[in-house]
Amino acid sequence: MGFEPLSLCTAVGFQALANATTAFGNSGFGYQALFNNTDGVANTATGLQALFNNMSGISNDALFHNTSGATNTAIGVSAMEANVDSSDNTAIGFAALRLSNPSGGNTAVVPLR
Repeated sequence: MGFEPLSLCTAVGFQALANATTAFGNSGFGYQALFNNTDGVANTATGLQALFNNMSGISNDALFHNTSGATNTAIGVSAMEANVDSSDNTAIGFAALRLSNPSGGNTAVVPLR
């Protein structure tokens, strides 16, 4: 974790929450989870580089490229991988909403094969 005081954050894994400064209420589990999160709030990242580029997003769960989107949930490999600033989305399953940065309020569920 960064050297600034952080409140209610949990980091487990090498470089998890490495660049956090004023962030609070975040949980990063895994290698470089929430790596670039500086002042995001109430985010949960589980897995290899989960929420890696999140900087100021709020209440997100496991999005790789998210920078400022809020209240998103992505479960599955590459789910919402390209999201940058879209909010209120749910993507469940392999590559659900992977290549889109939707306008918001979307739900995608990819069935098992």
